[in-house]
Amino acid sequence: MDYYNKHQLYQKALDTKYDGRVIAKPSYLNPRAVILHWCSECDTEFYGRPSKMLGKDHERHNCFMPYGDSRGHQFLSISTANNSRKKKKKDEVTSERFYEMVINDYTPQEISKALDIALPLVKDYFKTEGLL
Repeated sequence: MDYYNKHQLYQKALDTKYDGRVIAKPSYLNPRAVILHWCSECDTEFYGRPSKMLGKDHERHNCFMPYGDSRGHQFLSISTANNSRKKKKKDEVTSERFYEMVINDYTPQEISKALDIALPLVKDYFKTEGLL
């Protein structure tokens, strides 16, 4: 069976489960491959494994809920339980802080180091504004 037929069968299964709301963007490869999907009801693109999209109820797509990342790991709810484990940044990057540093004649290297953002990104901003 070729990939086109497999994709058609997978899309029919999605139509059955989701009443035609979810569309698989790229071609279906296998049940474990992470592929991009689009939901017409919540107008969201998300990644998911076909085996989970058609699997158990708690693994399926829920509209207006964060679903997953490019590796196929699912986010069924927004949780703050793990926030305490994450390393807190000293100085959160804000546009006000960035513009303040630009106005006060900081170099791109100083801004990049202080705000912990990529140097090419800062240099690109300086070039577009004609500061370099």
